[in-house]
Amino acid sequence: MQNNVAPARPVPAPDTVATLRSQLVILRQPQRAADGLSPWAVAAEERPDCSNCLSLAKVENRDTRLLVRVHARAPGGHGEIDERIYLIVGTPWATAQRQGEPADGWRQAQRLRRAVHVSIVGFTGRVSGNSSPFDLLLSGSPQPMPARALNPRDVMIGRAVTVGVIPDGITRVRWELANPGQKRPTIVYPKLRGNVAIAPWTPAPRATGPINEQWLAGAVWYDAQGRVVASFRQSLAHLDQRP
Repeated sequence: MQNNVAPARPVPAPDTVATLRSQLVILRQPQRAADGLSPWAVAAEERPDCSNCLSLAKVENRDTRLLVRVHARAPGGHGEIDERIYLIVGTPWATAQRQGEPADGWRQAQRLRRAVHVSIVGFTGRVSGNSSPFDLLLSGSPQPMPARALNPRDVMIGRAVTVGVIPDGITRVRWELANPGQKRPTIVYPKLRGNVAIAPWTPAPRATGPINEQWLAGAVWYDAQGRVVASFRQSLAHLDQRP
């Protein structure tokens, strides 16, 4: 008798700081003074009441790293941007939904909330008590953030640059950026520096109207042999329908 039941996929074990450190040389190197977060920045990232945010219940203070400091003219030439972008490691809040609030940006099953997660956070100045760091663009999809801490989806599209964290051994990265109404995504190959992928802000096509609402439509990681290590893609139709 033929068995048509597909074999069950093994459920990945929750990530730990140790497994994450084994994949990122930036975490195996000593933490510098510039890598540490100010108490107000930690408090902003540990906010329990931010719906659709990638807030963390506990930030691992020894494992924060400054990825890049950006000082650039703002898109359109209106003012300047001075931003520090950090890698932050920690665990989400225990429940996916808090009373009176929609589900947060992680949208993960209860079991996976015990795992270590990665957030890429940009600070342009002190964050007030009723606002959050600039990490919202990481959660621009109704899909749960990846079960694994490192994933091509982990990309922050900021006001001046787009930044991603990549594991050891990745030698080439491809990003597809799009606005609602854009017929084809813009293809970007960021520069790689260790575990950091970074590309200048990419203006959206004039026909789409807004110039600063880009989202990640796809991402691919390649190794030194040109093989695809991991990839992510979502349809442009989905981006047009997002709230």
